[in-house]
Amino acid sequence: MPRSLSGSIPLLTARCWWAQAITGRFGRILRKGSHFDILTSDDPSTTRETVAANGVNAPPHSLALNQWQHFAVVYQGGTITFHKNGFRLAEPAAGSLGAVGTNDVVLGNTSADTSATNYFAGALDEVGIWSRV
Repeated sequence: MPRSLSGSIPLLTARCWWAQAITGRFGRILRKGSHFDILTSDDPSTTRETVAANGVNAPPHSLALNQWQHFAVVYQGGTITFHKNGFRLAEPAAGSLGAVGTNDVVLGNTSADTSATNYFAGALDEVGIWSRV
């Protein structure tokens, strides 16, 4: 993915295999400034064991702990769709990509700064990001 994207991107897909090891916290999977932000969330008072993308949550309990699972997040036409192990988790939800910027793509943390504490507690594999214009 180019560091600086220009114009409107009608379709962006991010996918990877991951295995989260810790419950009761959240961790960043993939982030590019405010353009896209994918994280895991496990907040006992709100949403349990799920995935979120740009503020939109997948259904509760869609994340299994200590298991390899394949997730894909598709941003298309003003919606965000979550897929797990090849199956769509729910109907597409209203959501969009944020402003395009020159931020680096960061895997497993909030920022490239190593002092950031919102790291992903687990393992990632076969990360892919692509867009179609």
